[in-house]
Amino acid sequence: MRKPHVANEFNSRFTRAAVTMLNCTILVGLSAGAASMSLEAQMLRQINVTVTDPLNRFVTGLEREHFEVVQQGVPLSIAAFSAPESQITIALVTDTPLQGSVGVAGPKELLIQTRSLADALTQLSASTNTRKYLVMTTSTTGNVSIPGGIEAQIVEPANLSRAVIELRNQYVLLVGGVGPSAEFEVVLKQPRGLPTLRPNWKPAAVK
Repeated sequence: MRKPHVANEFNSRFTRAAVTMLNCTILVGLSAGAASMSLEAQMLRQINVTVTDPLNRFVTGLEREHFEVVQQGVPLSIAAFSAPESQITIALVTDTPLQGSVGVAGPKELLIQTRSLADALTQLSASTNTRKYLVMTTSTTGNVSIPGGIEAQIVEPANLSRAVIELRNQYVLLVGGVGPSAEFEVVLKQPRGLPTLRPNWKPAAVK
């Protein structure tokens, strides 16, 4: 009479063990899937591109289909695209006033000039514009943590106006499959009716 009971107890234990193993397998599978999705998200890389004509003038008005990012001959997927016409906030931390006519370019732009890095970050964080840039001169840099969503760069005081103009005319590509140190190339599909255009690109600083 005990043997069936032992067998039933064994079967019950085996069933519980099998269910436990199945649950563990599902959890491992879900964890692996989440890790894979996280890895894919981490592989998205922001690439900043400006386009110039033969006279070195910035060219705007191009569309997403005019750009292609290639790595080792293989085109990569452009997950998101932002044109220069999109909303932009530029915060300048400088003791040097801007040279020339580099005031606010349009209603979609917010240009902030301040000597305080903390004030610049506060105003940038409060801005609802899509693109946010912090530009510091070499004489105003400091050790501070830059919040996510804000791209920072350091320029020489003499190049401040040029940096602002470049940001205003910058296309932003969010590309999948480009590692932090991977080599890639931005290829411009030449629009009809325009002289030969040249793309100039650089990856955004990785935070």
